[in-house]
Amino acid sequence: ELKKRLRAEFELPVAAAHELTVEINSMRRAATTLLNARLTPLIDELMKAVRAVMAQKGISAPLMIVRGDGSLMTDAFAAEYPVETLLSGPASSVTGAMRLSGRPDMIAVDIGGTTTDLAMVRGGLTQMSSDGVDVGAWRTGTRAIQIKTIGLGGDSAVDRDERGGLTLGPERAQPLCSLAKEYPGILSTLEEIELDGSYQSYYRGTFYKILRRPGAHMELNGHEQKLIAALENGPLSVDQLAKAVGSRPYFIYSDRLEKLGILIKSKVTPTD
Repeated sequence: ELKKRLRAEFELPVAAAHELTVEINSMRRAATTLLNARLTPLIDELMKAVRAVMAQKGISAPLMIVRGDGSLMTDAFAAEYPVETLLSGPASSVTGAMRLSGRPDMIAVDIGGTTTDLAMVRGGLTQMSSDGVDVGAWRTGTRAIQIKTIGLGGDSAVDRDERGGLTLGPERAQPLCSLAKEYPGILSTLEEIELDGSYQSYYRGTFYKILRRPGAHMELNGHEQKLIAALENGPLSVDQLAKAVGSRPYFIYSDRLEKLGILIKSKVTPTD
């Protein structure tokens, strides 16, 4: 009842820990609850997009979502408890690999855009995580298939390290080839950078793009508002963006906007 009242009053995602996990570890309970609340608007947008496509195609079938343990849940359940979708992609891959290979014992490897996921199958069964799913720094109490995740995929950013060498991941970026297909104008910017040839400690071929508009409930600081305003007409390179907001490339603070899914960087990736 309190959750309903809070939602009605503030129009914000509200999550209750006792509905999400039986985990007694207070830190895991808190992480699970907070992550559920942060995922709520994202899963809502995803399902709206899927329903729109289904309507266009004349598909009237129920919308079902895969859980992290490989089972299915309704769209209504997923909207309320999106944390249950953690590792649902790799779980689906394992199920598909088992079906396609017909082998009872195997190692399933799913190389995707952002991660490489490995799972062991023995006797036609997968192992379940005994103490919840860990996603980066998030230590949750959500059950899922036991999967080893490595931050390396087709969208892993290629960057420079402090010694001038190359690093790969775990930061995610939109491949430059994909961005150039959307916005061919960036090709001339890349050519100018190449012809210039000046060395910088940061990668000058980094571009920023608006991924989605911030929600009405999001409070943005002045710098974040400037970044979004500068990108309204399309992506900009790190140098162009710094000039547009009256700053320097070293002082573009976009981490929070990227974590919220509002902005995305584009760099060289293995896909390129």
